[in-house]
Amino acid sequence: MATLWTGSLTTKAQDYNVDAYVFDAEIIENSVDNANNKSNVTVNMYAKGIAGYNYSISGPTAYINIDGDRKVTSNVTYINSTRRLISTWTGDIIHNDDGTKTIRVTFNYSPNSGASYLPQSSKLTADAVALTSIPRYATINSFTVAQRDETSFTFSFTANAICDYIWYSTNNGNNWTGLDITDGTSATFNVTGLSANTSYNCKLRVRRKDSQLNTDSSVVAKSTYDYPKVAYVGSSELTIGNEQTLTIYNPLGRNITIKMNKTNVSGTQLYSGTSSTAGQSVLFKFTPNATTMYNSIPNDASASCVYSVVYSNISTKTTTGNYTYKIKGNEYPTFADANWSYSANLTSLTNDNQVAIDNQSTITVTIDNVATSSYGANIDKYAIKWGTGETKYIQAGSTSTTVTGNGNSLIVTVYDKRGLPKETIKTINNISYINISINNDINTERTNGVEAGTKLNLSGTFYNAKFGTNGVQNTLYSAKYYVSTNGTTWSSAYPSGDAMKNAITVNGNNFALDDFDIHANGSSGGFTIGTRYYVKVEIKDAQGLLSMATATTTVTDGKIGRDVYQDSNGDYHTGINGLADSNYNEKVYGDFNATNDINASNHLKEKGYQITQIDITGTSTSLLNRTKDLANNSIYQAVWFSRTDGGTSNIIDKPTGNTNTGFICYANCNRWVSTSDWRYILTAYAGTSSDVYVAVVTQGSTGIDWKRPTNKVPTNHASSATTYGVGTGSNYGHCKTINNLTTSSYSDGNALSAYQGYVLNQKFNYSTTEKEIGTWIDGSTVYARTISLNFVDTISQSWTTVASVSGWNIKYIVDSVLLANTGIAWTGYFLRVNNNNLQVWNGMPSNWPVQWVVLYYTKN
Repeated sequence: MATLWTGSLTTKAQDYNVDAYVFDAEIIENSVDNANNKSNVTVNMYAKGIAGYNYSISGPTAYINIDGDRKVTSNVTYINSTRRLISTWTGDIIHNDDGTKTIRVTFNYSPNSGASYLPQSSKLTADAVALTSIPRYATINSFTVAQRDETSFTFSFTANAICDYIWYSTNNGNNWTGLDITDGTSATFNVTGLSANTSYNCKLRVRRKDSQLNTDSSVVAKSTYDYPKVAYVGSSELTIGNEQTLTIYNPLGRNITIKMNKTNVSGTQLYSGTSSTAGQSVLFKFTPNATTMYNSIPNDASASCVYSVVYSNISTKTTTGNYTYKIKGNEYPTFADANWSYSANLTSLTNDNQVAIDNQSTITVTIDNVATSSYGANIDKYAIKWGTGETKYIQAGSTSTTVTGNGNSLIVTVYDKRGLPKETIKTINNISYINISINNDINTERTNGVEAGTKLNLSGTFYNAKFGTNGVQNTLYSAKYYVSTNGTTWSSAYPSGDAMKNAITVNGNNFALDDFDIHANGSSGGFTIGTRYYVKVEIKDAQGLLSMATATTTVTDGKIGRDVYQDSNGDYHTGINGLADSNYNEKVYGDFNATNDINASNHLKEKGYQITQIDITGTSTSLLNRTKDLANNSIYQAVWFSRTDGGTSNIIDKPTGNTNTGFICYANCNRWVSTSDWRYILTAYAGTSSDVYVAVVTQGSTGIDWKRPTNKVPTNHASSATTYGVGTGSNYGHCKTINNLTTSSYSDGNALSAYQGYVLNQKFNYSTTEKEIGTWIDGSTVYARTISLNFVDTISQSWTTVASVSGWNIKYIVDSVLLANTGIAWTGYFLRVNNNNLQVWNGMPSNWPVQWVVLYYTKN
């Protein structure tokens, strides 16, 4: 307990100017609580009367403030001549964080009444009264962690106050280990039991001796040393015989053993050495023993390996990664052509087993002396190849195999288990034999075209030479034929003897069989009429030991009147002037001419397109009969004949093109030659003639109706009569199409033609520059442009140049529209391109001039 402050004040009585009362006060520190950083304090205020003054009355008060906070208020009911305690307070005062504390205390008296003899208002003040300073935390001035070895650190610290105990942590304060130290402001100690090559977050806690309060340090991150190891491998793929360089991590200079092992640390040891050089990047060079390395891979060209560092029995560090060692690649086995021999078969032809016939002989190769390997390798196999023949193998431990091939080189290559080869070659006497063959002209011919007797004709080639110097001369050995009615099941061979072979004539390497009589099933009657036959021929040479030529034909030559056969499904197939086919078509050989109309219950149908390209090259105006093959293997038959109307008929379908070139024709396919001719047609213009030809074409996937139906609406509605009813604005009926866009009044039964939509479209699409507008039937792009015409106002009956189209590269003019200056479109006149000029044929409309043309064309 200690009195920290005292003070007194003399004051006068109210209404009297004499000293009448004395107030005094004191501040006492009762105790100090170091652990809780506080002091217990008592403050007292006293009063007494002097010079005979005193009073006794309720109302006056006394109060005490500490740091502005009123702690107590007391009633002072009397003061007399004896010093008495008028106000007191005892309590705890919390110190500052650093343990210091000063307080300001005011002692106050208030008479609070106007009665005589009471003291005047009084106040005592104690400023900056210091409480006892309480010891607090120590300050850690420094904290270091140093690597000691693979499993320990050295901790050091200094502080500003004496410390009597410490704690340390290696995991950022999650766990602490206590350590009693000698009292002082610094200490150094070792922390053990750690793991090698591990990072730790270290902290320190110190306890100040006088206050017993703890202070924590900041975190220090530190890693322990790793055990010695290989930090880097110089050559990841080491060639046997070369030096290897390793970078070794050994910071503490441990006595270590450095090893190289095959596959893993317990595999075949390829090298071992020692070192004690200290450092984190120590270069270590060595060359493993080549023999040891070769012997470790007798069956491989390379192997994986590991490098390791062994530190006594404490640690073994092995490299991780893809490390290998390999052979140089020139360690070939030893093998010569004297170590093997061969023998060819077919000696009945060659009379010499050292002569081989290309692609026919079988050569047996025998290993007489086994190859020897080098550098510790094992022999794997022998590869045998004759020319371009298949490669065959003799595995180690076996002695022979057979091959076929061609050419004069027989090659044997030995391979060791590492894949390294040694090739040997022997030149052999080979015969360039050519397989016997039958040409494609094989055929049969019935007697008089339809009788049972049948002759066989064929030709072919064979090897007409000797099989080597000592060999036999090659000849035809046999010739036979077989007969079948279904092409699957065949008869036995005919003839029974050599009659067919003897009938064959030989000329050099060629042979032929002409008009050789054959018959079916051995009967003298020959092949049955009305039955389909297949004939298969087999011809052999070289004593029948080598090749055989085969060919198949049918017994027909296109002169059979009518052939009908029923297949396995029960369906019938018919042929006229030849055999039927298997596609259910009526097969007709040669021209087919119908004297009268062809009547069909259904349409005659043919695959194809309605718009087709017709080739009418040439300038002849005589009768043209053409047949043209088009897409989908369809046959389009066209009959051409001269038009007899003098060229006055309206020509809807406009062919175009240059003179003496192919024309592209397109049509609606619905015009008639006459009222009695119910055929679909195409029209075309040929050469320089003024004649127009009509093509009657079978076309269109929807077929062509060649028969006019009876009791039906006529297919030809071209009539000026109103027999079928005139169409009106409200009724369907028979309408006439007109090409007048500017009619001023309505007329029943009149309708604008579809062509007028085309005209309108062109009026809105005129362009003097070329533009793409579509694709033509042959796949080429169609272009359009409008050009001005250049002509004189006259009627011409020949080709007249009207404009230049130089550089346009026009191939075909597929359509055109001639436009007058009044906007009227004219059709029915032919245009062509000749020598880069646009030409018109057979005159122009009488109401000249025409100012331009919209031209549609494809390019070359």
